[in-house]
Amino acid sequence: MSAWYYLGRLHNLTTTPYGRVLLVKLAFVGVAMGLGALNRYVVLPRLRRSAEKPGSRLGLLMCLARSLRLEVAALLGALGGAAVLLHAMPPAAMPPRAFDRPACAANAAHTTPAADQAPRLRLVRVR
Repeated sequence: MSAWYYLGRLHNLTTTPYGRVLLVKLAFVGVAMGLGALNRYVVLPRLRRSAEKPGSRLGLLMCLARSLRLEVAALLGALGGAAVLLHAMPPAAMPPRAFDRPACAANAAHTTPAADQAPRLRLVRVR
């Protein structure tokens, strides 16, 4: 949920490096979830049913082992994506670009000051 806060807009999901890494991470998580569901609802029930037949069980165990290896690889990919996101600058923290600024004069207060304008300093007397 914090990623949604950091993205700011849905458009940033595909137009910023942070958003693209987030999509890749979500894809890895989706693959891991799909493989976990496959193992839980397809492969394991077949293994239980084939307990009496040792010959057919070997193929299912190999299928389960392969699926578990893929699931671990997907989870490692998601972990790598999380590590990249930890050090990436989210779109909300990025400086505004010229085409992201509002074009309307009523929204001019939301734009950043021009480079030639120095920020005004206020002096505060401390007692």
